[in-house]
Amino acid sequence: MILNKSKSGILEFKPRHQKTSLKFRSTPEATFEKIPIVSQYRYLRLSLTPSLQPHSQVNYIQNKAREIYTRINPFIQTAEADTRKNLWQVFILPQVEFLLLLFATENTKYWRKKISKVIMGTFKLFTRLSKNTPNKITEALLDYDFIQRSYLSQSNSHIKWEDRRMNIQETIKPLKPKRMATPCPSPISKSFIISTSAVVTTKNVIV
Repeated sequence: MILNKSKSGILEFKPRHQKTSLKFRSTPEATFEKIPIVSQYRYLRLSLTPSLQPHSQVNYIQNKAREIYTRINPFIQTAEADTRKNLWQVFILPQVEFLLLLFATENTKYWRKKISKVIMGTFKLFTRLSKNTPNKITEALLDYDFIQRSYLSQSNSHIKWEDRRMNIQETIKPLKPKRMATPCPSPISKSFIISTSAVVTTKNVIV
């Protein structure tokens, strides 16, 4: 398998308390075998950092929500409440879903609160709710249990990983060669005379 170097990057994961790089140093021109060494990498829609902190993804969701809201603001102003909620589910919820695994493994209270605040903040923005709307009312209107979904996603990922690990450990049986039922075509038979026996071996070939 050959990597597409223009769409690939090397990102080194390290403990959060460690300030120095283990092996690689990310600079604008740093590469390894022509693959760039980066300090941040976006895989699909998830922004990854060396410490796997969610701040990059959180900032991306906030900026994306403001950008989309600005574009569709004339429509949102005249739309019904259900339509506004649907717009949030279409444009913002898929971005939020990529935070599920990071949230499930995040132990810092600050980031857990920050993620919840961003989810409800973007929902209030699209539905034009007041910023002072109590969280309980917002959660009832949102009808989206992010915490439960994060742990469910983590459990599903663990099951998939174990299933793949067990499949890799199984021995792959070699394919049996097909039996030749007819002689080779005439262009080849002019150079090689091949026997029509059940199993072709080097003894059957006469140059």
